[in-house]
Amino acid sequence: MPDSSKSITLTPDWSHYFWHYLFGVLLLPVGLGFILLWVALRRQKSLNYVIKDRSISFHEGNYSQSLELFTIQHTSVQQSGLQKRLNIGDIVLKANASSITLEGLKNPKALLEKIDLAIEAEQKRVAAEQAIKPREVKSDPGAIDRVDYLIGLWQQGLISDEDYNEERKKFGKE
Repeated sequence: MPDSSKSITLTPDWSHYFWHYLFGVLLLPVGLGFILLWVALRRQKSLNYVIKDRSISFHEGNYSQSLELFTIQHTSVQQSGLQKRLNIGDIVLKANASSITLEGLKNPKALLEKIDLAIEAEQKRVAAEQAIKPREVKSDPGAIDRVDYLIGLWQQGLISDEDYNEERKKFGKE
């Protein structure tokens, strides 16, 4: 079982909120700047993404969402022109029923390559786990105990050889 303490926590880069910070500084004399700066800083601090061995989670305040790695079917990077210049972007992870967008991450293409490798490894692990089939039981539960009891009776001379062989045949048919 993998160690559950192995995880990476990521937060959006400050440059993801470039326009908030720029307009916040420009609007400081008016008083609106403080609000814009506070909102940008609060949002940046409240968002985090946790990547574990088997899942990726998105946390924002009290809200959180998680995707198991083996369920992820499509991954992509979205970048605007400014985001390309600042080397940040959004990573979109889509599964059957849900998706997660990891916003404002630094060097998103390299990070996505690592996430894709982790997804592939987890999908192989799950496929191998499902391929292992349990051994079929050929006798009913308790049959071995009954055969041992029968052998004990026969060894003690409490039943004859014919009775022993007859009872033994019954266990072979079950």
